[in-house]
Amino acid sequence: MGCFGSKDKLSKEDMDFLKSHTRYDEATIKDWYKGFKQDCPNGRLTPAKFVDMYKTFFPSGNAEEFCDHVFRTFDMDKNGYIDFKHNEDLT
Repeated sequence: MGCFGSKDKLSKEDMDFLKSHTRYDEATIKDWYKGFKQDCPNGRLTPAKFVDMYKTFFPSGNAEEFCDHVFRTFDMDKNGYIDFKHNEDLT
């Protein structure tokens, strides 16, 4: 399995994995990956970036507390970031 890191294009292996483990087709996954790479060019969504994104959509909420809980939930390997594969697991 690829690392879904800083590469510009998903490998065939990564694409096949995502198609078989999500409900999305190849075109949708490519669109998601393109957006993910725009927001996280190094391929890693950090807690700080996650909070910034949350604040954009929910400006009146308690972003730090909520995001800390959600981030910990989806950082399954506890490495301190969410990569594209984990991002797809959220959906």
